[in-house]
Amino acid sequence: MFVERTTKDGDEIVVLRYAAAFYWLMWPTLGITFFAGIRSSTALNVAAGVAWVLLLVVAVPYWPVIWQLKKQMRESSVTASGSKYSFSNPLTYRWPESDQSESDR
Repeated sequence: MFVERTTKDGDEIVVLRYAAAFYWLMWPTLGITFFAGIRSSTALNVAAGVAWVLLLVVAVPYWPVIWQLKKQMRESSVTASGSKYSFSNPLTYRWPESDQSESDR
């Protein structure tokens, strides 16, 4: 659901369809956390806590894919396209298909 994996023309393609939600939540979360640190307000502290929980809930499904991408980047080249802030043009990664990338699934 969160990650679309396909193989086309000898390339493995991974599309992070909803990764933009993380990047759109990241800045307000950091802002709320900053203001909660400056002011002693219970409401700001609660808002910061809720924002961090939401940010982590959005991020956790992508962690295994990010680990795989980092491993793939160490082993060979990976082509990235798309925008981390766009839902209509999401982050897309491509690399040549290999036997090892199949065993990582």
